[in-house]
Amino acid sequence: AAAGGAAGRARARGAEARAEARHLETAADLLARELREGVGAMALGDTAIALARVVGSAVACEGGAVPLDAPGAWAATPRAGDEWRTWQSGGWQVGTASGVQLDRCADGRPAWRADGVPPPSPDAVVLVLRRARWVAYRDADERWQLGLREGRAVGWDAVQPAIGPFAHLRLAWEPHDSGGTLRVSGASGAAAAVRRLVHPRNH
Repeated sequence: AAAGGAAGRARARGAEARAEARHLETAADLLARELREGVGAMALGDTAIALARVVGSAVACEGGAVPLDAPGAWAATPRAGDEWRTWQSGGWQVGTASGVQLDRCADGRPAWRADGVPPPSPDAVVLVLRRARWVAYRDADERWQLGLREGRAVGWDAVQPAIGPFAHLRLAWEPHDSGGTLRVSGASGAAAAVRRLVHPRNH
């Protein structure tokens, strides 16, 4: 009976290790995509990576509004505190929205307009970004999770769990050249770590 119990515990530990390895792979792939598509990534210790997430992008219409009907162009609804970047005169003009309201283009298409940001010229490319932090944290059961916090005009949203649980979780981001190296580590340290080379998109 003792041998059977030991074998059962060994199988359980093996299953937990395999599940953690899958979670590490999933977390690394998710973070690599975020780092590739985001802007200005930096490590905050070994439990958080900060960056600006892309909320959406569009070509401004007549009157300085930004259409919201482009397929796949918007991952979320813009809000106060988001950064609006407009490509004009060969460079990015940057402003932070004090508010966002629904509007319409001259041709009737639904659109967004940012308060407190100079209206873009017609046909200018507009990129909307939001402050974000991917964090490794302990939940109420003392298990580690990977979660996301997004910035508001004042403060931050509550953390939203994304992947877990982990027995342990550490994040590392090392920028180099035009990209960087991501490392996501689990309970066994170097033996349970996933690395990803990340080459960000150009925004």
